[in-house]
Amino acid sequence: MRPAIGGTYQNDVDKNMKTRWEWSVETEAQRLIFIARNIATGFYERNSFLVLPPKYLKKSSEIIVFPEIEVGKIDKFWTRVKSAKIDRYPVSNDRELIELIVKYLTGDKIREPEIDNLKIQWERAEKDVLKEIERILTITSSIQAIIIHPSNFGASVSYNVVKNTSADIQLFLRFDQNIHTIAEGVISSLLHDNLIVRMGGTFKEKEFLIDWLVGESSIGEILRKFEPRSKFIPTSRTISKKQTSELSEVSSTFLQKLGRSRVGAAGFSLKGKNPYYCSEPLRNLNWQEKRALCLMIENKDRVVEFDEIGQIIYKNDAEFSLWAVAKFIQRLREKLEANGVSGDYIQTVRRRGYTLR
Repeated sequence: MRPAIGGTYQNDVDKNMKTRWEWSVETEAQRLIFIARNIATGFYERNSFLVLPPKYLKKSSEIIVFPEIEVGKIDKFWTRVKSAKIDRYPVSNDRELIELIVKYLTGDKIREPEIDNLKIQWERAEKDVLKEIERILTITSSIQAIIIHPSNFGASVSYNVVKNTSADIQLFLRFDQNIHTIAEGVISSLLHDNLIVRMGGTFKEKEFLIDWLVGESSIGEILRKFEPRSKFIPTSRTISKKQTSELSEVSSTFLQKLGRSRVGAAGFSLKGKNPYYCSEPLRNLNWQEKRALCLMIENKDRVVEFDEIGQIIYKNDAEFSLWAVAKFIQRLREKLEANGVSGDYIQTVRRRGYTLR
């Protein structure tokens, strides 16, 4: 029996399973705040994702689904969502904002996604898939629990960032997805901190690796025992292909209706020796971070070489280290994120340096 709107649904699972499913209108509100933050920071735009209303899922399953609700009527909506912490759950503790979104969704007659068949498939596959993930990633019995929040919105899957391997994994999973996507979310949650934060990798590099693990490795072989590989749509395919002009135009119009427009790297500017984005000052940068960012803003039409960044960081050439430069740039990306701007605007150009795109 389905819960009334506003209720919370939890499945009755085998006690030996690590997964539980939780849905409520409030989890959907959390999902929308997650999506809105990625819209506001420019993350989706930078990585070629199109934000569209639910009806466009019939044309493409690779879109970011956002409801046609009047978020512009919520006071300072786009400013408030920037403070969301998308690497954890809940992503927001702004009770007023959450309750306003719940009100809009309830008025829109939102219902719990129908995913009974997916739950049955995952119940059959969970033990074997998680065992192989732990073996491949060389982590022993580290996945304590997986909490999946089914959703009507968003990308195929989103995840919290597990910083120690005994933490619970939290996934937002769109209703039209499959067990390959669940595996993708679990692996992403486990690897994100190492690949992005510690090693300074990019979002695209992470997605290529995870898509290979899900589609080509022994993890994929296990998944194919329960579901055909054709079900899996690699994220790297979405971010690498040119979107259709028709859907791109519809997405631009939809974003404008929501009160956002595409800005991109053109939003960076200088006022004196201070960096700005969309006329807002970028705060809490130390002098080295500020100088490096200013250098990239001043030279948007070219690659800023590793040596040029090194000259900002080090007093002499003998101290130069590519690894340290990469860590410095990763910290700068994190500072941009803290300012509500996607760190992915700083792009790595292999064997050369960095550029704003």
